[in-house]
Amino acid sequence: MKHKVDFIYCFSYFNPVLPSVRYRAVYPLQYLEKRFGIRYIHVYPGYKKKVIINFMKGYFSALLFRKKNSIIIFQRIYTLGIYAILLKFLAFVRKRGTYYDTDDAEHLMRNPATINYFIRKCENCIVGSEELKTWAEFNNRQVYLLTSPVFDHHQFKTNREKIFTIGWIGCFGRDHKVALYKYCFPAIKSLTFAVKFIIMGVVCMDDKNEIEQYFKGNKYVQLEIPMDTDWLNEEEVYTAVSKFDVGLAPLIDNEIHRSKSAFKLKQYFSCGVPGLSNRVGENAIFLQHEINGLFCENDNDFYKALCLFNNLGEEEYNKYSKNALDSVSGFDLDHYGAELMKILDL
Repeated sequence: MKHKVDFIYCFSYFNPVLPSVRYRAVYPLQYLEKRFGIRYIHVYPGYKKKVIINFMKGYFSALLFRKKNSIIIFQRIYTLGIYAILLKFLAFVRKRGTYYDTDDAEHLMRNPATINYFIRKCENCIVGSEELKTWAEFNNRQVYLLTSPVFDHHQFKTNREKIFTIGWIGCFGRDHKVALYKYCFPAIKSLTFAVKFIIMGVVCMDDKNEIEQYFKGNKYVQLEIPMDTDWLNEEEVYTAVSKFDVGLAPLIDNEIHRSKSAFKLKQYFSCGVPGLSNRVGENAIFLQHEINGLFCENDNDFYKALCLFNNLGEEEYNKYSKNALDSVSGFDLDHYGAELMKILDL
């Protein structure tokens, strides 16, 4: 099948060390090239000579010698510096076939001037949640919902752990920290059976010490707070996630968390790990109650859910695990690539 797009100029807001750049730029671009033969140049800001040369190559090609049947994607640009200023000019001059892509509520966490500019000037927008779609439609009529994909890894849960293992992965800070302290920490602290609690994403020693102090003296909770995870090693990350027996994904019911793409749940499910979350934002879409996880609306619900999973028989637990893994077809790279091509071919 012949597609309308032959080349993609992608300008990201940061280098690939950040998950959003990898999951909505690096991996999809690689997938589209391999699957559909669509060539691309991926540009991101930086001061190294190689990065600057790559920017100049991509920028002036898009501005002055734009390739035939090409599109331009501005991925989550929100800064006010020279990089963003030059990209604003590019969006103004080359509006046809431009897309602003975002999967987070940066407009609530940053100065929204740059974001609002791209939302208005780009011909199209691609967003990662229904909440973001509603927001973007105030300034752009062509807004498409495309949920963020997980990395195609090979780490899947095969057996339950000897000690019931509860896991959480993410950036431990802001509202995520609030949600854990509000919903999950009290539930885990109240358990009266042995558990291992793995928290991946703590980078501040003060936070680590604070968590350890919270659970200090609790004879049932064995804490693991790794601080040396190589986040660019996807197989290593998902190997760690596959050791969870259940994954936690609590959110605060505010616009920032409603705008998120349920990525924690997707990571858990992709390993065959059932999830526990409340009905906030995209969590309510991807978690199916009593199928691939359980909805929990308060700390008591999380407590009951943890007790239930601890006591599940192998056959019952394996059903949850299989259902979690089966749900991946709704957010893997195959799904993302196919849906993105539908948008680009419109």
